[in-house]
Order: sequence, then C-alpha cells, then structure tokens
Amino acid sequence: MTNKTSMTRTNVLETNTGPIVVEERWPRKDKNRGPPDLPGNFRTSRRVERSLNALQVLQLERTQYLLGDTLSVPLQFLHDSLPYMVQEDVNIIQAVTEDLWCHYMDKKEVDTIPPMVRDFRDEYAKSLPGKRYHFWPIDISTHAEGFKIPRWALIVLHLTNRPGPNDDVGGVDDPLQGPYNFLDSYTVLFAGHGRHNREDEDDIASMLLALLPHMGITVDHESHREHVWIPPSAKGLETWSSGLRVFEMVRIFLERLTESYCMNPHCHDPPRFWAAHCGWFNADAVRSNMIGMAATMTNRAMDNTTRIAIEPILDDAMKVRRSGRPIKSERMEPNRRRTGAFQPQVTRTHPTYIEDYPDGVEDEDDESDNDELEIEAEYEARRAARRAARKQ
Repeated sequence: MTNKTSMTRTNVLETNTGPIVVEERWPRKDKNRGPPDLPGNFRTSRRVERSLNALQVLQLERTQYLLGDTLSVPLQFLHDSLPYMVQEDVNIIQAVTEDLWCHYMDKKEVDTIPPMVRDFRDEYAKSLPGKRYHFWPIDISTHAEGFKIPRWALIVLHLTNRPGPNDDVGGVDDPLQGPYNFLDSYTVLFAGHGRHNREDEDDIASMLLALLPHMGITVDHESHREHVWIPPSAKGLETWSSGLRVFEMVRIFLERLTESYCMNPHCHDPPRFWAAHCGWFNADAVRSNMIGMAATMTNRAMDNTTRIAIEPILDDAMKVRRSGRPIKSERMEPNRRRTGAFQPQVTRTHPTYIEDYPDGVEDEDDESDNDELEIEAEYEARRAARRAARKQ
C-alpha cells in the first residue's frame, strides 16, 4: 500500500521559559516506534491523510477556498462535540466538490434522475429517514464552464414522522419516533449577494423537492420552506469565503439545537432554530477555529500521540503541488478592511451595512483586496456568459 503520510524533520518554535519542557524530539525519521508508539498504519491511513490535508489547505492563505475534506473534517469535529442527545438527531452529509448539485446547476434538469443522483439516493436512502435534522453542504459551481473554485451552499432539512396509509397507528402517536419520512421544514442558503443568487437558491429548492421523494421522504403542501436571514458576502468574498460561511451556518444551527435540547430534549423550537443569524461574520476568525479543529482531528487520527506545534516556514518553501505556485506564510495575515457587520432583517434583498472601522482609519483597498476583486470579476464574467447562453 502506498504511503500517504510521511514524517519529515523540521523545526518547532518553543519557549525556554514556559511551563512545558520537551527533553527529546523524535529520534528516527524512518521508524514508527518510540515513546509513545505511533499508530502502526499512520503512513497509509486515509483518516490521517484527510485530516492533514484539511489542515494544510486551511493554512495556505486567508483567501484560500475550501475543498470537500477541508469542510467535512471540522464539521465532523463539531458533530463529535455535541451532546449525545443532539448527535442522535443530527446528520451532517459529506461535503463533495463537483457533486450532483454542481452538474444540476449546469443543466437545470429536474425531471430526470441522472446516475449521480441515483448513486446519492442509494447511499443515503436508508440513513436519511434515521435522523431528524440534516445539514448538507453542496457545491453549486458550474464546473462545466471550467471554473474550478467550489461555490458552497447549505441545505438544512427538518424531518418528522408521518404514518403511512398502511401503518399501524393504534398506539400512541409519538412524533419523535422514526422513521422520519416527512419533510416538515427546510431552507437553502447561499451567502452570495444579488438577485441571481436568490434565483439559484430557488432552483436548488426545486431540485431538492424533486429528489427527496426518490429517497423515501414525503413532500407536500405542508412542507414549509424557511427563508433564514444570513449575513451576505461582501463583493470579492463571494467565492473563496463560501465554505467558511457554510461552516459557520452549521455551527450556529447546531448551537441553537443544543441550547433547545438542554431546556427540552428532542424538542423542535422553530422560532429559535430558524431565526436570523448574527450580522457579523469574520472569515479570518472562522478559519482559525477550523484550523484548530482540523489539527485536533489529526491528533485523534494519530491516536493522540501527536501535539499541535508552530513551524517556521522559509520564503517560497511552500508550493501548491499541482501548479508549483509558491505560497508565503504571510498570506495568512488577517485583513478586516473588507469585513463589516450587517443588521439582521426579515428579507435579504437590501441588507443594511453597518460602518465598523477604527477611529481615524479609512476603508482603502490593498493588494489582497485587489486579488479578491479579480477572483470575483472572473466569476461574474462567467456567470454573465452562462445567462446569455441560456437566452439564445
């Protein structure tokens, strides 16, 4: 089996006056054994590889977009940290780039069930009715046009039990008893601003309602779509920050669910759960939280025989494997020039922006702002070309 992980010698930053003393570093690069023993399969473990790759991508640069594992590994940490009574009711579906939603956004074919949809149905048709809440990060980018940056959105489902015509309903009707085969309420959320993004949400909702019956979930006029207010992405942040925003949405929903369950276990509180989200989103802070979670998941995959360390990096020593593009560690420096707060409202049509700058500091674009604007300009040009092609 091919090694997926290696153990490379490096330097670690440490203090000589701190409370912890490390008397000896790992002595042998080519051995697994020592005090303590590393997991015997750590070099070939897919779990170690996924966690390390997520950590590496999150630390590339502050405007680095997220891949599937980059989003799924910290989300797994969130799930594992929940009270067991909440875990029992919650499912977080694996985030996958270029999945069925990506291809659907290219073709907008709701009436046909393509092979990718059948594969998803076969994988989740049994597990979907087993949980009450489902959080589904989806990639809605149009990769058929060659645009390679994932565009993450979020589907949230709340399912309940509805007896079928052939079910025995002689006993006490318990809405908490599965299988959860009826779509009670749902939402589709994408943080991008503008009317066309609301239209994309509507298209995803239509596809979702066509998909769920194929997975044993009943949908009818009582299935209610919730329009949850979330802070919109600023111009230039729409693409690369979408994964960070989906992670933060899931975190907020899970926090609300935990608060509700602590007061009344397994009770669905719609006003609390579907309420508007906070109007403040700090991409750098969210990324930092995810870095810590990915590092912790790596430690767990290594059976807690490792620790988090700070590693100095030489200029141009880090390169993207496929392109060879060098990445400087200074690109992780936080930048709040284009970060602002919004006032939560009933609708998302015209969000109210709140000026939030330190005294004496003006909002001026810098080099990283220009990079973000270039990314956004390229994306908007491709979307305009796609819309024009549809009209022909």
